[in-house]
Amino acid sequence: MKFVFGFTLFLLTGCTLGNEILNEKAYSSCFNVMDYGAVGDGKVDDSQAFNETWEAVCSAQVGDGIATLVVPQGKTFLLYQIKFQGPCQAKSIHFQLGGTLVAPQSTSWGDEGVAVWIQFSSVENLILDGGGTIDGQGSIWWEPCMKTSSFGFYFDCNRRPTALHFNNCNGLRLEGLTHLNSPMLHISINACKDVTVSNLHIKAPKDSPNTDGIDIAASSNVQIQDSTIGTDQFYQDKNELRSNGILQEATAILVSDVTYSYIQGTSASDRAINLDCDKVVGCSNIVMNNVQITRSGTDPEIYGYCNNANGTAFNVQPKVPCLS
Repeated sequence: MKFVFGFTLFLLTGCTLGNEILNEKAYSSCFNVMDYGAVGDGKVDDSQAFNETWEAVCSAQVGDGIATLVVPQGKTFLLYQIKFQGPCQAKSIHFQLGGTLVAPQSTSWGDEGVAVWIQFSSVENLILDGGGTIDGQGSIWWEPCMKTSSFGFYFDCNRRPTALHFNNCNGLRLEGLTHLNSPMLHISINACKDVTVSNLHIKAPKDSPNTDGIDIAASSNVQIQDSTIGTDQFYQDKNELRSNGILQEATAILVSDVTYSYIQGTSASDRAINLDCDKVVGCSNIVMNNVQITRSGTDPEIYGYCNNANGTAFNVQPKVPCLS
């Protein structure tokens, strides 16, 4: 598994995100959810309209062109659990999100045991951008997870859905969106190749449980741009209990061939760079190139921390002791 962090500029010509009338040529490859019955008031369920729009865009015959699904600016669309399934006819699908998608303010929606709100599956060369917002409205899901039993463990809350999931979406580009308050993970990427993620804004309260920003599994050549730094093999979901009530032991995953490049930012804590790896599995071939992290405000001096990791560094501040 390989992750590369850097900067790339993409230029993309898409459909209008406003309410302007599209010309006939553009309309042949642009499909606006409003034309399929979406209301966009944040109260009426627009799931069916999105499903019908997806069916149209996914089956569109555009040759080597791009078929675009338009979610216009200035509108808020209530969606229940939804799956955008491929493969599609076009070589590339552009999901142009200008407005806001919101999840129901309820914990009773969705299929039992299917913990995903919005899913894209088997869509080649998918582009998801447009400057819009995906709001999981997760606070209603978090409350039970914040309570502890008499044994000091969190109550089980594993049924919470991931807000946005990509499965088998090779050539994926996800950029420029705001992701708010997911019930659990904000974004998960599984079994995808050649992925670029850039310029995302992911926000949730600091005490929200397990609201990871981006989780990646079984994927290769994944580029995450404008990212903070942290590799921790000791992560453990504290909601996962054995049947006898004893917390499970953490299991380290293999982390190797990771590159962090051209990153600038500030750190809110004194440990600005953290490579904390398992003593048996370890982290190997970690590369840092032109990484400059400074302290924020009057915080104490920052430093880089290493544990059971190896690799190389060039022009990195603060220095990371395990990288040569």
